[in-house]
Amino acid sequence: MSNALETSVSKNECREILNELFLGVLFETNYDPDPSLEEFLRDSCLSHGVTKETAIKFAKLGAALAKEYFPLHSPDLQRLIGLYTSYFFLVDDLGHGFLDDITGILVVMQLEECRKIHSSNPLPHFYLSSTSTTRDCVLAGSQRA
Repeated sequence: MSNALETSVSKNECREILNELFLGVLFETNYDPDPSLEEFLRDSCLSHGVTKETAIKFAKLGAALAKEYFPLHSPDLQRLIGLYTSYFFLVDDLGHGFLDDITGILVVMQLEECRKIHSSNPLPHFYLSSTSTTRDCVLAGSQRA
């Protein structure tokens, strides 16, 4: 004789229960939108020839992630985080259309922006902790295009 309570739930009942659960759980971003950050990111994306609709989408993503995940960083660093996040989505979503241009992306970056990121050293990273020889190889490889 078994003391365990035996129940059987159909696949449809399980789906209904999960749907009710997921509808009851709300997700809401808690960052304050920064119109100047979004505008900067949008203009930067537009300067690379993407459509206005795409630039707006990537700018919103970059700004949201910079504000949500790095709220204690300086505004300058949040701006750079948003910029590189926007570029990540740009390359990830549209990179197949301009693979040759991607190889030269470090050439386009401003030296001052690189210095800001390097001097703040927010988190340990392979690039920042690698030897100068490794960094030189990475930079030389990116400038071949």
